[in-house]
Amino acid sequence: VEVPLGSYITCSKTECDFASCLEGTYGENPPANATCKKCLAGQSSFNSSIACTPCGKGTFAPRNGSLCRECPRGFFQPQSATPSTRCERCPAGYAQNATGESACTSLGWLHPEDCTSEQYLNNTAANQQDWQCVTCPAGGSCLSTNATWDPLGPMFGFWKIPAADRTDAWHNVFAECDYHPACLGGPNPALAGRYLDGDGQDLADKRQSANYSQPCATELGFKASSRLCHACAQGHRRQGANQCAQCPQAGQNWGLIVLGVLLILGMLVYVVSSTLGQGDKMDLSQSVQKIMLSYLQVIALAQSFPLRWPASLRTLFEIQGAVSTLGDHIVNVDCISASESGAELFYGKQVMYALVPLLTGLLGFLFWYAYGMRRGVPFFAKRTEPKDKTPKDKFVVTVTAIVFLMYPTLCTQAFSVFSCRWVGTKQYLQVDFQESCYMGRHFVFVLALGMPQLLLYVFGLPLLVLGFLRRHAPATATEEGLFALPPVVTRWGLFFKSYKPNRYFWETIVSARKVSVVALSVFGKELGVERQSQVALFLLLVCIVLEISGEPFRELTDAHAVLRRLELSALLVAWGTFWCGLMIHKSGPKSEGMNIFMTVSVIVCNVVLTLWFLRVLVAAYVAEKKDSAVVKRVLRLGKRLTLGRRSSASFEENQTGSVEENQAASFEVNQAASFEENQAGVPAGSTVVNPLEQELELSQRRFSKHMTAEGRDYYVEEDTN
Repeated sequence: VEVPLGSYITCSKTECDFASCLEGTYGENPPANATCKKCLAGQSSFNSSIACTPCGKGTFAPRNGSLCRECPRGFFQPQSATPSTRCERCPAGYAQNATGESACTSLGWLHPEDCTSEQYLNNTAANQQDWQCVTCPAGGSCLSTNATWDPLGPMFGFWKIPAADRTDAWHNVFAECDYHPACLGGPNPALAGRYLDGDGQDLADKRQSANYSQPCATELGFKASSRLCHACAQGHRRQGANQCAQCPQAGQNWGLIVLGVLLILGMLVYVVSSTLGQGDKMDLSQSVQKIMLSYLQVIALAQSFPLRWPASLRTLFEIQGAVSTLGDHIVNVDCISASESGAELFYGKQVMYALVPLLTGLLGFLFWYAYGMRRGVPFFAKRTEPKDKTPKDKFVVTVTAIVFLMYPTLCTQAFSVFSCRWVGTKQYLQVDFQESCYMGRHFVFVLALGMPQLLLYVFGLPLLVLGFLRRHAPATATEEGLFALPPVVTRWGLFFKSYKPNRYFWETIVSARKVSVVALSVFGKELGVERQSQVALFLLLVCIVLEISGEPFRELTDAHAVLRRLELSALLVAWGTFWCGLMIHKSGPKSEGMNIFMTVSVIVCNVVLTLWFLRVLVAAYVAEKKDSAVVKRVLRLGKRLTLGRRSSASFEENQTGSVEENQAASFEVNQAASFEENQAGVPAGSTVVNPLEQELELSQRRFSKHMTAEGRDYYVEEDTN
């Protein structure tokens, strides 16, 4: 028996027969001993079919093997080319009272497609005849084919404010995110070319849909949903002002923290010991050291500005901050904190930094008190000689050094308590946009920590030092004043020794520079990135003008003239760094050549300036410590290497027949050799003078510069014994 197509074969014990496939199923070709197969959802078939076809217009098939059904009233299905598993509801302004229809009938209202790409359909009125196309609010994406009020989404770089928090229900609907790539949304031509992904695609054009259930870029380390997409996800920490970075592994993170603590201790020991070692003297090395630290503190603050710094520059700023400022640059506890929110972590840091100066002062007092007891010099005992260093002097120097290194961090923490941003009708804490400002616990921390830190640390410390120095300041520019008081110079010299007597207050101006840059980095975000950077450039320009016109540095010797050049160069490099950062931000990643040139320029200028600082610092230190055993040993080693090279050169000259020149070149070698022989054969207690050392000592005599009452300079040789 011939089995027709669209059938399947059925057999019993005695005979075989066939049966036709039912609607919604299909048979195989050739027919097989099996049941018919079901059509996939969105397709169907007639009786005795060998294939399925998509449901026709106005119909749909919701499941496998089901028949095509007609669309109910109010729905439509417009095509038959592809499988249809459901019907679409008639959009606003359309209706369909019949079943099984492929289109809806217009009711004469405006529809979303009647609006332009810069408009949306305001369909909130109860009377549909009042619906109208309205200009898209700032930050909104109206490119969708269904751009109506309720589902209206943001552009790339914007976040939709909840209706209850809006200042204006129709206009102030979207807020610009602090870090644009954190906020997903529709295409944003204003940000075109500024942000590229790893494949080189423009993020401002890549996001084709503005309707996201998770509006934040989780791949960049942000939480799936948070106000302005600012909160970092679990396992990530804050990087710079507004970005997130993945935390290192637990062991690695603890290792970095321990290394940071050791670096802090080493830095403190170096600054305190170098200050105590100089006492009431004005050594060039300390002035160079202080200028370098102030430069690094200011330049490290560049990372707090929301410019698009390349990764290499962010690393550079982190290093500069780590060696100049005690703070998050060295020890970052974000990744080990158990805090559930950024606000809790922030408040914990506030308490910690507010107590650090007090705790270090207490520990410093206990250390130097015990030190004095061990040495038999009571902490509160009066000094017997003006130039003696008491444990109390060393305690004051320790505290001033710690405050100097922590001052930018103290200012940043104090200002951050008051740094809030309006989002709709409410203010939120800048470090955590989930925390309302001046309400609840934030108001408590403002009163308990914010105000005291401003009064005691930010403004109180500089004014306290200024008042103390002013009390001992010279009455005229020609008097020694502060420099005639060894105890004052020993304890507080860090703040005025580098400056002229009539410029004793200049450290207050340097502190004002740091405070201004910190305040601008914290509060300047409301100005916008470009204006904030321009204000920073203007501020640095004012500092350059003040430095040139003020001429604050005290130049006791010709070598001290380098201080003026170092300070001015540091300000120029800082100005150039911010200017290049602004250019990189404006040019965008598509200007790759320009960005690379600017980045390399910033790195080269900062590295060269740092090397210059180190060269001058080392040279000054060697000159000041020439009588120490370590420096003498190093100089003697260098001298031997030099004499060895000269001896080799004289041997070659002998080979060429230049006897007279050889004798002149080997004179120093013979002198050194004879000195060693004489030294070995002299009686105990006798001294043999090495001519080379004698010449070196004569060339390294030091003189201090003084000024007569008539304003004339005179020099007095210092006693180096």
